[in-house]
Amino acid sequence: MSPKVLASSYTPADGAATRSRPSAEPEARAREKLALVIPTLREAENLRGLLPHVRAVLDPVGIDYEILVVDDDSRDGTEEIVSAIARQDPRVSLWSAKESAASPGPFSTAGGIPMRRFSA
Repeated sequence: MSPKVLASSYTPADGAATRSRPSAEPEARAREKLALVIPTLREAENLRGLLPHVRAVLDPVGIDYEILVVDDDSRDGTEEIVSAIARQDPRVSLWSAKESAASPGPFSTAGGIPMRRFSA
């Protein structure tokens, strides 16, 4: 059975999408980047399986990517799980939407929402 073509440059392989790079544009393709944002609230147990799965799907695609987990102040261990994964893979990072003015660290705003980026 031949693989089904999902789009002109993507084909499934072993359950994951793989990307064939056209030889005419290698430099343009090398500059492609993806930022995947995963919003969370009390999703610690789901993240244990989700983040490795997302990385396994994106790795063979052949573009640079980062995974930003945006947490809405979960108290279920989300921060610890994402931080542990981020220590092993710098493409994964945690953004926490804590609104406490007492929290130290660099803050920025995205659409008026205070955001704090945690480094692993």
